[in-house]
Amino acid sequence: MCYCRHKKEHLGGTCAKKAPAKEICISLGTAAKFMVRRGFAEERSVDELQAILEQARELNLTHITDNIRYKPSFICNCCSCCCELLGGVMQGFPNGVAKAPFSMKINEESCIGCGLCWKNCNVGAIGPLELTLDEEEKNVAAVAADKCLGCGACISTCPTESLSLVPVSRPEPPARKRELFVEILKEKKRYTPFVVEHIKKTITRKIGLG
Repeated sequence: MCYCRHKKEHLGGTCAKKAPAKEICISLGTAAKFMVRRGFAEERSVDELQAILEQARELNLTHITDNIRYKPSFICNCCSCCCELLGGVMQGFPNGVAKAPFSMKINEESCIGCGLCWKNCNVGAIGPLELTLDEEEKNVAAVAADKCLGCGACISTCPTESLSLVPVSRPEPPARKRELFVEILKEKKRYTPFVVEHIKKTITRKIGLG
């Protein structure tokens, strides 16, 4: 069950991209085992999961996973109208989702400015080309590189094949969840209190055992 689309249904809305609330988001590893044991998810084969990913691509959804490089616990297939993670990006927190090491490139020669790519971009990273007063009018699209996730969800919508992904340098996400949690604590200035509290508990435990 997709939490975000399920919530929207309860609020009387539907996904603008017609993505389903069920059988679209994926849990992995120990998280998946936990969900299945408690009846919140159903086990699926690798082939079935790959078919879900293909369905997500056909719906121009963005694949999102943990901000870590090894052993992620989920793959959500997200849209801008329902997803709370992408909603955070849209509200000005672009690093709330780890970006792929790619960015969108638009061929201005072949682009006809139909608007399909910016309508389907899930973080609003594509829009009409902004012109200066001395430039001739150009009905083409442009990419805001700082917003682009490099997900490629917009590529298949282009009727002139003017979109392509190009490699870019991006900061690497933390390797594993432990490193991610440490970074989160540091950003919130709670890492030192966490370490001090851990030391206190360890000392207390050892004194109690002694």
